[in-house]
Amino acid sequence: MPRAGLAHAYPEQLAAFVVARIEELGVSPLGLTLPEDSDEIESALSVAYQVSLLRDEDRPLTFRLALAPPSAFAENAGPPRGAHRLTFTAPRPFTIFELKKLVPAVKFPRSVVGAWIYGDDLALWGVLHTGPRWLQVVRGGRIPPPEMPPVLMVHVNGPGNLVVSVGARTLARLYGGELTIPMMDVFDSQWLADMFAPVRDEIDALYSACAKEAGDWPPADMQLVRRLGQGFVRRVISTIRTARHGGTVLIVPPEHVDSMCERGVVELKYRFDDSEPRRRFRTLVMAALRHLAEDRQAGHTTVGWDAYAESRAVAEVDEAVMELSQLVSALADVDGLVVMTQRFEVCGFGGVVSGNLDEVGVLYQALDLEGTSRVLEAPEGMGTRHRAAYRIVSALTDALCIVVSQDGGVRFVRWHAGGVTYWDQVAAQTFG
Repeated sequence: MPRAGLAHAYPEQLAAFVVARIEELGVSPLGLTLPEDSDEIESALSVAYQVSLLRDEDRPLTFRLALAPPSAFAENAGPPRGAHRLTFTAPRPFTIFELKKLVPAVKFPRSVVGAWIYGDDLALWGVLHTGPRWLQVVRGGRIPPPEMPPVLMVHVNGPGNLVVSVGARTLARLYGGELTIPMMDVFDSQWLADMFAPVRDEIDALYSACAKEAGDWPPADMQLVRRLGQGFVRRVISTIRTARHGGTVLIVPPEHVDSMCERGVVELKYRFDDSEPRRRFRTLVMAALRHLAEDRQAGHTTVGWDAYAESRAVAEVDEAVMELSQLVSALADVDGLVVMTQRFEVCGFGGVVSGNLDEVGVLYQALDLEGTSRVLEAPEGMGTRHRAAYRIVSALTDALCIVVSQDGGVRFVRWHAGGVTYWDQVAAQTFG
């Protein structure tokens, strides 16, 4: 995530950065011609930035803005697969006052404000209703997002927190006066996939045994299991972020739960019995695979993600996974750790880190997905929740800590290349 410099950045710098990124990537925002329309982009970002600093009856103003003509959106489309376009009989002025009054009616998760150039000035032409499916990219879910044209989008996530994209492709983020390129989704990393590979192997063996007994089941693609696990964790993170309470989820190998507690590394105030209910996630995954294997209507030759996304037979299983994620997220509201195994067995919550664990003196921030590039960072001055995660990972080098801050930041912490290393999950922070 390159930095724009030591000085704080503002809409003018963000606009220049966005234009440079568009040219660098070779993307073409629908309706815009660059560099001719650069001033309009800067004006739109400036007004959006100023509105982000205001409040409506003590509520922060968050919204999405599409800089594109109404003709960019189909007249007969709408949620859940498209955007429902509603145009004003006459455009409204694109001013701070007008936008401030409009955005409370255009809810961030479901709607978008439309703006375009009329004559020499920007104006507000109407509203797009998309529904919330687009959020599943970062929050997890099996239903595909609605189709949107490649228009320039501005996501106002909070005071001074702007993300600019073309369609689904993120260009830049301005937050805390700093320009960054949000491009690190930890779920795309190979190290995270490798960490859960033994669990996928176990499920593969269970499925193969069932398939042999059934006699006619198609082969299963274990990438489906990977995506189900990712979706589950994304939902947990998203729900904790929405609660604005913060929380920490500790994930450890199944065989290390007892020893971790016996050694006193973590004391679990509320520990669950080691029985079938604790292993509900695996039960649901196997139920999904079984439903897909027995469902011949979809016509898929393998049990994979496409079959899962299209099948009606797994709708209840998908809902059950979502409810399990809600349960885990709620447990995080109690002070202390939520502890799960790599099988996503829910072991307990209210976990307290041993006071005998040494503070971590050396900490690294990963600058890329695989942690091949890192910078040294001093842990002093960081919050109690983060320092506890660093101490745990230093003591349990095969564990993973996911720390969600009250302000919505998400950090993955693990032992990597001889030291405690963290990844900031930018994708989780990009939208809301």
